[in-house]
Amino acid sequence: MVSMKNTRNIDLMIDSLAKGGAERVCVSYANYLESIGYNVRLFLFRFEEISYQEDLNDNIEVIILDCRNSLSLFYKLIIKRIELSKIVLCFNHQIAISLFFYRRAKWANFIIIARNVNYLSKDVSYKKVGFKSIFTRFFMKWSYNRMDYYIAQCEEMKNDMISFLNIDNDKVKVIYNPVSNNIYHDRNVNKKYDVLFVGRLTPQKGIEYLYNILKQVIIVRCDLSICIIGKSYSTYGDENLEMILKLDGLNGAKIDYIESTKDMRYFYNASRVTILTSVYEGFPNVLNESINCCTPVVSFDCKSGPSEIINTNNGVLIKQYDCKAFSDAISSVLDNPIEIIENNKKNPLADLHLILGKYNVY
Repeated sequence: MVSMKNTRNIDLMIDSLAKGGAERVCVSYANYLESIGYNVRLFLFRFEEISYQEDLNDNIEVIILDCRNSLSLFYKLIIKRIELSKIVLCFNHQIAISLFFYRRAKWANFIIIARNVNYLSKDVSYKKVGFKSIFTRFFMKWSYNRMDYYIAQCEEMKNDMISFLNIDNDKVKVIYNPVSNNIYHDRNVNKKYDVLFVGRLTPQKGIEYLYNILKQVIIVRCDLSICIIGKSYSTYGDENLEMILKLDGLNGAKIDYIESTKDMRYFYNASRVTILTSVYEGFPNVLNESINCCTPVVSFDCKSGPSEIINTNNGVLIKQYDCKAFSDAISSVLDNPIEIIENNKKNPLADLHLILGKYNVY
């Protein structure tokens, strides 16, 4: 049974703090909650040498579970005899489902808030085929709609969760991803790159489309300077990265590839336009971060997020898979730069109070 002595305790749980969008957002959540008086513990499946852990506030306790995946989470919690806080905020649906079964097995009464990271109806089918896809969809529809509360990263994602999983509208709160305080407009950085791409080199990120788009824009523009940042996680990613790097030198193009960096602020500020070629997303932090650095964006109008971020004042939204229109938009932004006006936006995490208040945790 969970201790109820201190209702200001909250646990966050994520795979790791490796360099990535969800991981950066997790750090923002943890730091914000700690700054307004919560006792925050952050559970990680594994430790990563290169990570955002150094960005955490000192008072946040980090617990490494040494899990291989969400299936082993159940076992680790029992072996380590961990008493979870009244509320556990999960940073992907696999963790939430695992905790749901752990809670039932232990007759525990902690609250599970599931933060959704992707457009689920596409995510569960895109990565799996055949019987595995059918089983995954069935299992998701049976289990994931049993959580106590949900955070969706945008309205489009919320609507998908409601229609795909039959989740009650009143149990889902939209909280747009915050931009890290470390990502801001720096006028002292010179523009080194014309085009910046940031993302994992996986099928979801549309790397094959990235190749076609870059090739088209390189052919029509001389001496284009391009930067690609992101790890390859598959043979697919390696092959497409190799194809893209072969464009180096074509029509004077210069392509820099960086696997990872601790200073994304520099690269956003050093670029003239940031592009997103994804097949689907959750809420693409890359777009928000680039705009926060006053660098315009060009993106496919994929599910979900870009249509709620991009407007005529910060970038261009392109019909999905139209590579010709995409390359034309890049040229247009380079020839006619979009001047993004800096503004101080409300921290979206302030809406966490509306969720925690439902459970008398303020």
